[in-house]
Amino acid sequence: MDSVSFFNPYLEANRLKKKSRSSYIRILPRGIMHDGAAGLIKDVCDSEPRMFYRDRQYLLSKEMTWPSLDRVRSKDYDHTRMKFHIYDAVETLMFTDSIENLPFQYRHFVIPSGTVIRMFGRSEDGEKICVNVFGQEQYFYCECVDGKSLKATINNLMLTGEVKMSCSFVIEPADKLSLYGYNANTVVNLFKVSFGNFYVSQRIGKILQNEGFVVYEIDVDVLTRFFVDNGFLSFGWYNVKKYIPQDMGKGSNLEVEINCHVSDLVSLENVNWPLYGCWSFDIECLGQNGNFPDAENLGDIVIQISVVSFDTEGDRDERHLFTLGTCEQIDGVHIYEFASEFELLLGFFIFLRIESPEFITGYNINNFDLKYLCIRMDKIYHYEIGCFSKLKNGKIGISVPHEQYKKGFLQAQTKVFTSGVLYLDMYPVYSSKITAQNYKL
Repeated sequence: MDSVSFFNPYLEANRLKKKSRSSYIRILPRGIMHDGAAGLIKDVCDSEPRMFYRDRQYLLSKEMTWPSLDRVRSKDYDHTRMKFHIYDAVETLMFTDSIENLPFQYRHFVIPSGTVIRMFGRSEDGEKICVNVFGQEQYFYCECVDGKSLKATINNLMLTGEVKMSCSFVIEPADKLSLYGYNANTVVNLFKVSFGNFYVSQRIGKILQNEGFVVYEIDVDVLTRFFVDNGFLSFGWYNVKKYIPQDMGKGSNLEVEINCHVSDLVSLENVNWPLYGCWSFDIECLGQNGNFPDAENLGDIVIQISVVSFDTEGDRDERHLFTLGTCEQIDGVHIYEFASEFELLLGFFIFLRIESPEFITGYNINNFDLKYLCIRMDKIYHYEIGCFSKLKNGKIGISVPHEQYKKGFLQAQTKVFTSGVLYLDMYPVYSSKITAQNYKL
């Protein structure tokens, strides 16, 4: 390391106003504190996490103003109509205990619980937007002698605690053909059972099936129902004829959030895209024992994260570097310095929430980079990171199908999910089109 010593914020803690704070594990290379020293420092710290940017100190918090980003306050919109484009949507549940700030027109859809479709995109003016859609029902079809006995059976299932959740539901006769085998006649004694809660619908359907009822379409998810039944686009423009803004108690981390009924949405045929924000990122890790870094090893820390932020037209190119310790200034790069790995990771996820890109890309980011960051925050620091997605109670996580565990590092297919973010991993694209001895960069 060079002779520049890293300013230790923890020695200066007595200058700051005392606040109650939770402690966290602090892991950092010993060389940050003592030039040339090998190994890591591992201890418990109760000082507030912080970062340094251009010789200024910033305390890290979810609601902080990021020093290198300029944010223009959202404009007021005409509440009678809005045009927006969506790129992603997720299904969520809302319950009676969370309706205090919900407009009265939509409360009955989520009492005692109900489905809310959250659509993410951009308004016609380029603002990031979350559209909360109420009134989408989840349903299946069931054969039964009569509707009254079916209703009684479902009510009993909700009362016995097998479902562990309740919601409104409606049973009505259905006139449908079965696709199983050849049959020109409609199914006899068929009923459509519609629920306000997608989880309850699927759970009830599976229980009825296990009890011997003939049940159809229980595995069709509510998003598929939403797009197919209404003729909506999963990527495209919409007009919303009537809506109410969600100014207080927002469920998203976006500046613009509105509520509407499913019948208020009209899909449009415009094929143009708005400008969407994109990231290309990469992480650098330090294997404590000289081996390939393993995210579950306490000492295999992340030492740098680089991010290139751009838009879908390529008109913007901003570069950001998150690093442990000090770093010489680089022209055209925003450099954020941190005293420990936890602060570096926390700073990165706060930046993710504030910058809020719609698309994230990189090389093998699903199998390594994203997976590594999620495991570090979960297994090492026990920190919930879902709040840094587009939703305050959202999800950022990974899953590896059981059959993938036996495959090698480059063959396993890790699934990454972040509420309101789409990932475009270039490794499977490259490996499917190019024949090479190996695909390591």
